[in-house]
This record gives sequence, structure tokens and C-alpha cells, in this order.
Amino acid sequence: MCHVSMVVQSVLRDMITSPDSILNKNYTELKARVDRQAEIMVKQQQFLEALDRKERESNIVILGVPEENEALDGAMTDKDKIGKIWSQIGVAGVGGTHRRLGNNTSSGTRRRPILFTLADKNQRSLILDNASCLKTSGSDFNRIYIKRDVHPSVRREWKRLREAEMTEKARLENAGCTIRLDTRERKLYRDADVIDSWNPQFFLDHHSK
Repeated sequence: MCHVSMVVQSVLRDMITSPDSILNKNYTELKARVDRQAEIMVKQQQFLEALDRKERESNIVILGVPEENEALDGAMTDKDKIGKIWSQIGVAGVGGTHRRLGNNTSSGTRRRPILFTLADKNQRSLILDNASCLKTSGSDFNRIYIKRDVHPSVRREWKRLREAEMTEKARLENAGCTIRLDTRERKLYRDADVIDSWNPQFFLDHHSK
């Protein structure tokens, strides 16, 4: 009985360790299939992101603009307030359409973002480059920010990775290690090891405006 048990153990060991065993061949094939599916998902993710960037390339988001019941340097309508902002950053001839994002609130404590769609998308870079001027433009404007229009899921994923970077840097066990987020590769490194990376599924799961 003991001999039979030893034989069974030997067979099982060979099944696990032998590269030619059916078990290992199946595992290798399954791993290759999973890796291929992951590669396809990454490419799908990149394609969806490229489409979304194309849709948003004429958009900017303006944050911190007082609501309709509040004045901005004497302006009361959003159109006039946006015009004041263009003047402050020194960009003339900006045309386009705008709308507030989110529901209006009677309390007035929350200033809803403004989505501005530029008539000339080529003006976006100039506006974004000059947006930092608002920080030194006085109390009416120094809490107003202009940003690219980015998909909410993209924004959440970058936020997650940056928070993960801060968390890893704060870990005592990482003392002496280099923790860095490579934004080009979209990977978080501990020294030379990848410890986190861009999630290729989030965009598919949360494809909302």
C-alpha cells in the first residue's frame, strides 16, 4: 500500500514538474491565451482613449467661476464672466459655446464647472499655457482654474495611481527604495520592479461622459 502511494506521488510530481506533462502544457497554453487577451484589451483601451481625446480636443473646463447669482469683476452672466477670464489671461478672439456641468444648487456654495467648446481647437494650447496668469490676477480670479476636458474614468485612474505612489512612498518598508510613477509607461515602480499599472478595463467599465 505504501509502495502504491509512493508511485502515485511520483506520478503527480512528474505531472507538475515535467514541462512535457499535459498539466503543464495546458497551463502554458492557458497563460498564453490570457496574455493575448490582456494585450488585446490594452489595445482596445488605447483605441477608446484616442477616440475620446478626439471628441474632446476642442473642449476645456473652467473651474471656480461664480454662479449666475454672483458677480465676477462686475459680470453677472456666464458669457460675460468667461470674457473677463479671456482678458485676464491675454487671449483674444475666443469663440465657442459653453454650459454648466451638473445641477444648479440654491445654496450657492458649489460653483459648477463650465464646459467650453472652442470654435477653433488650435486656441486650446494657448489658453492652457496662459491659464496660470489667473493665480496672480487678484482675488476675483485666483481661484479659477482652466483644464483640459478629460474623461472621468481617465481622471479617476490617474488619481488612483498618484495616490498609490504617495502611499508607497509613505510605507516604512520602502525606505531607501525609489518609488516613481512613469506617466509615459503608466506604471508605478519600486526601484526596477513594477508594483502597479494603468488598469486597461476601467474605460470599458465606466464609459460615461
